[in-house]
Amino acid sequence: MKKVIIKSLEELNITILNDDSASVVGTSLAGKIDVSYSNLVKLFGAPNSTGDEYKIDAEWEFKMNGKVMTIYNYKTGKNYNGKSGLATSRIRNWHVGAEDDMDVTEEIKILAAELQGTVY
Repeated sequence: MKKVIIKSLEELNITILNDDSASVVGTSLAGKIDVSYSNLVKLFGAPNSTGDEYKIDAEWEFKMNGKVMTIYNYKTGKNYNGKSGLATSRIRNWHVGAEDDMDVTEEIKILAAELQGTVY
């Protein structure tokens, strides 16, 4: 099995957002990545948001290259699907959000490559 080596947040120019940071309100779907939950946690740590707690089970809010971005599941987990939903640790299909006027195509490609995932 290939060992996953993940760069540091600093090396990827990523800053984790918190309650006092820039708002993620107004971000929307900019792309999708297929990557394991465990690799997301290795890079970002535990999710720093639960999103809307209805359609979203886990969300990371951050800035990459100065751009406000999010990674979140959408309608795949137990919050939306109940017992038939995936446990957060089993989710692989993640949405990447960004502010409407931001092109984050390169950032999405970098994240997918670093996280041993794919863009879809």
